[in-house]
Amino acid sequence: MTFLQPLSVVFRQYDVHVIFFLKSHSHYDAIEAMIQHRKDQTPLIRIIVTHTDQSQADIINDAAIVEALQRTTINRPVLYSPIRYERSTHLGKPEVHIEFRSLRDEEIVLHFTAALKTSQRYAGLIDPLRHAEKDSLPVMYRERSTLAGPKSYVMIDNSRCQIPRKVWVPLFFTGLKAFYSEVFSIGVLRSDTRQLTRLHSPSELLVGEQWIYRCNGKEICYRLLEVTTKELRIVSVNERITVSNCAKGFKLARICVESNSGEKGIGQFLITFTPPLPLSQVIERVKATPSYVHFSISIDHHRDLVNGKVYSTFEGDRQKLLLVPQQPQWALKRPLRLLIQKEGNQFTISTELIPQIALQEELSKMKSPEQ
Repeated sequence: MTFLQPLSVVFRQYDVHVIFFLKSHSHYDAIEAMIQHRKDQTPLIRIIVTHTDQSQADIINDAAIVEALQRTTINRPVLYSPIRYERSTHLGKPEVHIEFRSLRDEEIVLHFTAALKTSQRYAGLIDPLRHAEKDSLPVMYRERSTLAGPKSYVMIDNSRCQIPRKVWVPLFFTGLKAFYSEVFSIGVLRSDTRQLTRLHSPSELLVGEQWIYRCNGKEICYRLLEVTTKELRIVSVNERITVSNCAKGFKLARICVESNSGEKGIGQFLITFTPPLPLSQVIERVKATPSYVHFSISIDHHRDLVNGKVYSTFEGDRQKLLLVPQQPQWALKRPLRLLIQKEGNQFTISTELIPQIALQEELSKMKSPEQ
């Protein structure tokens, strides 16, 4: 029997995150930096620039990571560049200085001076606004945060950019629309198309057996860690997956993606399905009627940050999944459609965000129990 984890999930937990929103800039809406401190290595730094049309591009200071991303079907520019980074504190308030070159070969300087000490009062789930609104469902959570003070600035080719005010109490307090966070987690369900070629699958469900696939020139291995009459526990490089095992095939109960932030330790991005999500309609060519299950996304001990339903149906030789968030409000605009198709030993999984009109048309075709 074949096992395949269909969701394209990327999760990282960063030690530091800074983001600057720009006012009336001709090209950029926001510039942010995610920093992961690594033992005995230079920090991993990922710069994300958000353009005025809400598209995004990445600049990363690790050539190996950039090369790996460029081999995938990620639909945004990714550039390698050295990045200068300094972090310090003054009177208990953080200061961050970052310098790098953009994809347009501009010299960009980000300087953050906090208006207040970091606090858990400013923690919580983050609304992504319209950033990458056509590409992904991002779930972001910050443990501690603070606003930028008036000494913060952004320079692009020696020209100072305007940062809007977030809080202003004349003569007493100015907080700019720029934020510094500590322990910043981001899990992304992203749009892409993956082709996986099955190289090996176990003949028996025994501990240590593996499913092996080739994808984008690399091998992906799913190894059986534990087998009971009701469940399988399966691991890959950074995923821990629980699957219910029944006569009609595998059902996906939960996906746990792990990331080591460096300072905090291992963080977890958890997707649970209640009841478990059937996976075998296409893989084993088992016909099934349309159905839905509930899903929930958590980060570490912060439970149920995003909730919704996953609708499933079978069309010819492919399975269709609609992942439909129902809360929080901003997530409603980012439903995902997955198409899983099998041809011999090759699986094609296409994931894309779809507009609300298309979603309603899809749901009406499925004739789900709620229709």
